[in-house]
Formats: sequence, structure tokens, C-alpha cells
Amino acid sequence: MKHATLRQLKVFEAVARLSSYSRAAEELHLTQPAVSTQIRKLEGHAGLPLFEQLGRKIFLTAAGTGLLHHSHLIIRQFEEAEAAMTHFKGLSGGRVVVRPSLDFRGVATQNIIVGNTVMYGATSGEAFFAGVAGERF
Repeated sequence: MKHATLRQLKVFEAVARLSSYSRAAEELHLTQPAVSTQIRKLEGHAGLPLFEQLGRKIFLTAAGTGLLHHSHLIIRQFEEAEAAMTHFKGLSGGRVVVRPSLDFRGVATQNIIVGNTVMYGATSGEAFFAGVAGERF
């Protein structure tokens, strides 16, 4: 397991949770062959099969069940570390207020004034928007 990656563990966790390579690929925005490749590489690092296939269904092996437990712990530790680093960057809290300038001549509630990345990385805080939040500009 020395060279296993966080990405491989996240792919493994998704396949195990969804019991499907295809659904995991869809959720992770990957192709099904990319998911299969990541699982094959992780199985190579583990030296054991992690899934067995019976017909069209896949099941965790005993080794897969053991690795899933550790994968949850590892993924959670990375998320906690990311949150801690975000805190040190000063992005962990506070208040964000976004509103049109006083010179704006349109109707705020009919114009996109903020995108989906405004609160990216924030772990706490408040946000207030006077207008429409859009997914993309």
C-alpha cells in the first residue's frame, strides 16, 4: 500500500458505496475505464482483490471491507487537514456581503452577481447576496 494515492482511495470508496463502477464514474466525473484503472492499481498496491463480481453485481472481498474502513479514516483525515490549512489561510470564517454598487442601474434580483466559487474553501461563516447566485458566468 506504500504507493496508493488519495485519488485511488476516493475512487475505491465511491465504487464500494455505490456498488457500481459506472455510478462511481458518474459521481466522480470520470469515465468508467478510468475508475476501473484506479481500482486495478489500488488492488496491485494491496496485492489482493478488493471486489468480486457475481453476474452483474460487485461485492467487497474481506480485504476490500478492511480497506474501506481505513479509506474512510484516511479520507476524513485529509479533509480535516485541508480544513486546518484553510483556517491558517484566514479563509475559515467571517462574513461576506455581496451587493450591486450604488451606481448599478439594473434590477439586482434579475442579474447574476455571484458565482459558485464565492464560498469555496470556507469552513464556517455567513454570506449575504442581494441578487441572483449563478453557477457559472
